[in-house]
Amino acid sequence: MKWLNLLERADYFDATDTSLSTLAAIQRQCMLNIPFENLDIHLGRLIKLDGAKVYQKIVKDNRGGFCFELNELLLQCLTELGFSCTRVEARVNIPDSVADTPKSFSHQVCLVQLDDLWLSDIGFGDSSCIPLNLNSSASQYDGEKYYRVIQRNNGMFEILCCDTATEEPGLWVSLKTANPTPQPWQAFSEMCTYHQTSPVSFFPKKRLCTKKTESGRITLTGNTLKTRINGVTKDEAIEEAQYTQVLAELFAIHLDNPEWVTPIR
Repeated sequence: MKWLNLLERADYFDATDTSLSTLAAIQRQCMLNIPFENLDIHLGRLIKLDGAKVYQKIVKDNRGGFCFELNELLLQCLTELGFSCTRVEARVNIPDSVADTPKSFSHQVCLVQLDDLWLSDIGFGDSSCIPLNLNSSASQYDGEKYYRVIQRNNGMFEILCCDTATEEPGLWVSLKTANPTPQPWQAFSEMCTYHQTSPVSFFPKKRLCTKKTESGRITLTGNTLKTRINGVTKDEAIEEAQYTQVLAELFAIHLDNPEWVTPIR
């Protein structure tokens, strides 16, 4: 495997030095070109923490994936470029995404040490398309939304999001909490299985495919296509017969006669 092939998959052909501008450009291109998706779960295919299989699926077969796949590829690619990277665990805090207490290892992210410590994440769906400076408490704007980092007394970094650069605490939504302690990839194995099999997890409930666009985001969730352009969202109902065509046309994911184990809903 040549992890740097992730750059070609992301349509990135620019600088490869170990600078913040390069890190930011790579993250943005990944989010513009590689969907966050859970389709294998609904095709009855078990996702395992296997580098060769993840590489084949996303880089060679032009698919997307979820955090344990996407952020592992990012980590390996950045490491191959010479960045100082660390694989760490995070906990998802979004109310609509968790049915109980946020769980350790429910999310995998990549920390990159430059002059400051940066969080790079291409596997969280609708979230920051720029690396976030974990050493700054100032608002950080990615072109659509504002993000803020709070370092807790236990050393954890909490990431919050808001549509405006407000100082009113109640308008900020807590997205995730990252633990800066380095972790082996296999430490995420239990939660990788959990997200595919637990009735509490969101992922087995609906098919999901989403990616950033230059003006917003497109999301296919269940039988609804959501298109956000410059902050305005439009919903469109999708029939089963249209589903693979929409995947191909909007996400460049081509599935030949897929046999879904869960119906579109």
